[in-house]
Amino acid sequence: MTVFLRRVAPLAGLAFAALFLAAFLVSGNSPGTGATGQHVIDWYTKHHDQQRVAAFLLAYAALLALIFGGSLRSYLRARSDSRAAINVASAGFVLLAAGLGVFSSLSFSLTDDTRKYEPAAAQALNVLDEDFFVILLVGLASLLLATGFVIVVSAALPRWLGWVTLVVAVVAMTPVGFFALLAFIVWSVVVSVLLFIRERKQPSASVAVATPQLAPAG
Repeated sequence: MTVFLRRVAPLAGLAFAALFLAAFLVSGNSPGTGATGQHVIDWYTKHHDQQRVAAFLLAYAALLALIFGGSLRSYLRARSDSRAAINVASAGFVLLAAGLGVFSSLSFSLTDDTRKYEPAAAQALNVLDEDFFVILLVGLASLLLATGFVIVVSAALPRWLGWVTLVVAVVAMTPVGFFALLAFIVWSVVVSVLLFIRERKQPSASVAVATPQLAPAG
């Protein structure tokens, strides 16, 4: 059972990418930071069900990101001595999942009986929902920077992928960091498939069963 889970866990990256992309598409074009409080209330009242679905998708995506991060950590630890960098990458996945959880929570808050909201409160929540992305980018940059370093040094995965990972990590901490987030979706799919293929080729550990030897008579 443990071997099966180890081999299947990398596919969490593929599932994460699918759910995150679905949440992005379902959420639609929400009000910007300049929207009035009443406009925010009206919009989220009209798109209540749609935003609830997006919030659930983000929550599940956060869970899958943690599973994917754990699978990648296990794979890299078995092939690299860069323990500090691997730990930084794991912390990055935790930050990423936390950021997704925050956005999911904000979506739930904005759709929670909007008729009772004061316009000012709705406007404040909407600004947070639009601008509370730094935690995502910090987590993304740290996990990509550390993972890229480990890949380039150890060749645990193709070195070209390590260099691409480092470039995306740098982009994540620039004003166009949003595009790094989109690139990370593609990256997750590629890494997920590579891990799945390589884990399947990994031979199962054989368990030796000791046979008791009879002492010679005499």
